[in-house]
Amino acid sequence: MSSEREPRPDPSLPDPRPDLSEDELREFVDKLGLPEDQKTDLIEAVKVLRIERVSKSKFSGPLPHPDNFERYEQIFPGAAERILSIAEKNLQIRADRQKGVIANERMKIIGATWVGTLLIVAAGLMGWIGNNVIALPLGIVGTLNLFLRWLMDRSERHGSAR
Repeated sequence: MSSEREPRPDPSLPDPRPDLSEDELREFVDKLGLPEDQKTDLIEAVKVLRIERVSKSKFSGPLPHPDNFERYEQIFPGAAERILSIAEKNLQIRADRQKGVIANERMKIIGATWVGTLLIVAAGLMGWIGNNVIALPLGIVGTLNLFLRWLMDRSERHGSAR
């Protein structure tokens, strides 16, 4: 435990939270009892810090903010290279996973097409041997399967062209 105590805020001053309006900020600075030129400098400095904080908070991506990235390298030489390596590996893992998903979808399409085709062939054979009671439903289901596959393929092609 540290022997130093954290300074307690003066209860007579307003709360110096970061979302103070400009009027509240001026009121806060006025209560500090600073000379006028220092008050103006302090208000301008707070405005700059707010702008910097907002711009840093809006930064996003797989890598740290450039300022933090530089600090990592200063504290731990080689950290920047390791961070970049990790980001590259993550991107490669995502790309590989996406390739697997695409291959899986292709296999589903091929399988559904084969099932529809085999149902139609089975319906033709059943009709040829005279069993129309079975041939008709097989033919309808096989044709419906292929028609729906064609319809989905068509909508995917037109959807991706937009």
